[in-house]
Amino acid sequence: MKYKIAIASTDGKVVNEHFGKCLNYLIAELDEDAQTYTIEGYRHVNPPCKSSDHADADFEVILAEIKDCQIVLVSKLGIAAENFLRANGVDPLEYRGFIEDALKRLVKYYKRVKPGNNNIKQAISYN
Repeated sequence: MKYKIAIASTDGKVVNEHFGKCLNYLIAELDEDAQTYTIEGYRHVNPPCKSSDHADADFEVILAEIKDCQIVLVSKLGIAAENFLRANGVDPLEYRGFIEDALKRLVKYYKRVKPGNNNIKQAISYN
């Protein structure tokens, strides 16, 4: 099975952007059967956090751009964003570090456990 991942990164190397402030998501496709991943490119979004307030409508704009992704990998996100993503079938995952490391760990993790299990935070710590 294949999964798409939207990764919040400013440089394409490190997960280093907050969900609410990210301008561009790097899109990766993870193939659990082949235990590989590929980078597909970037998608531009309008970040919802222009101040400290935001609404579900702001999150919906981002969701429209990454609607084919089952996972969002970010350095940080708030509880409202996490709840919104989960309610819309997207697994949010907080991680700070190299994208390549995160994707390798996700490949191993999803060989064992499928997205949507609500234990997604274990994916990065899984060895």
